[in-house]
Amino acid sequence: KKGLPVKKKVAINPEFKVLEKKPHAEFTAINGAGHLAASTNLTVDSTAHIKPHDVLKAVGLDEEVIVLSVTSATVINVKRAAGATAAVDLPDDTPLMTVQSAREEFSPRGSIVMAKNVIRTNYTQIMDFWNGLSRTADKSEYYGGSKGAEMREETWLEWKKRTEKAFLFGEPFEDLDGGPNGNPIRKTGGVIYWIKSGGGYVEQATTTYTRTMWAAWCRNLFENGRQDYKLVLSAPKIIDMLSFWKDEKLQMSPNNYVYDLRVHEWESGHGTLFILRDPMLKDSPAGNGAGYGGCAVAVEPEKLNYQYLTDSDVKYYHNVVKDGSDGKYDVCMGEVGLGINNPEGFGILEEVATWA
Repeated sequence: KKGLPVKKKVAINPEFKVLEKKPHAEFTAINGAGHLAASTNLTVDSTAHIKPHDVLKAVGLDEEVIVLSVTSATVINVKRAAGATAAVDLPDDTPLMTVQSAREEFSPRGSIVMAKNVIRTNYTQIMDFWNGLSRTADKSEYYGGSKGAEMREETWLEWKKRTEKAFLFGEPFEDLDGGPNGNPIRKTGGVIYWIKSGGGYVEQATTTYTRTMWAAWCRNLFENGRQDYKLVLSAPKIIDMLSFWKDEKLQMSPNNYVYDLRVHEWESGHGTLFILRDPMLKDSPAGNGAGYGGCAVAVEPEKLNYQYLTDSDVKYYHNVVKDGSDGKYDVCMGEVGLGINNPEGFGILEEVATWA
């Protein structure tokens, strides 16, 4: 079956959790008035990821220091000039990058710094699409074929389209007595929400977009997550922009990286972007910029999880209302949600209107 490699998981509760481990921090920075070259006690933003024997490099100034002890949540005691570069003054906000540890002979067991877990909460959402036919329409023959078959196809298609929009644009929500009849109501958070709230790379085009700006977006996009490729759900306008930059020769290539989906392929120096046209990303009739027609949403498909409540995956129910009325009613219904692992590797480009 063609399609993205989205995992399916059973949610045992309408509130489900996505547990992930954050990557180890790499940087801290000098905090305060700065330190002279002779200072050995350095005040920094945080020491949460630092341990004795760590080698820290003052980015831009080249001096390396060895951590002798961590004396508080913001202070480290260090050996200065632990390398070929002499000790220098360290102004406020000087970045300190963790390089590796340099252990002394006969040193005791090293300190442990565990990467913290992050728990993201989302919800399954009761999503349905109803349709119906009068008995007369159901029993009549039409030149275009059976109205019943047409209704079933329309019901499935509309449910899929609306669910895709929920998985793109939705925001998580739960109100235990806030439904129209005072009952619990929940919504699932979609990809764009998790990118913006979970550390993904977000860029808004505030002026005419250029190829240099696009190159910077690609560079920042590959800072986290997969380093070989990303799948980009793209508004048609973005495809027009990329085609313009490639002299109308944006390459189309079926590729098993995207599981037989036919995509545009954009090679950057940082990794490959597989551009998939997404008709859900479009402007409204209100005009240019009123909608999502200038958007590109980059994802890593293997980190997407389609969650459904136990025994509540989407199903098509035929003639579900038997109340004696002159007709029948079908519904496509499921209680489903979206889980995302490590959205830090995802990204979004918004509000592209013009390009040059």
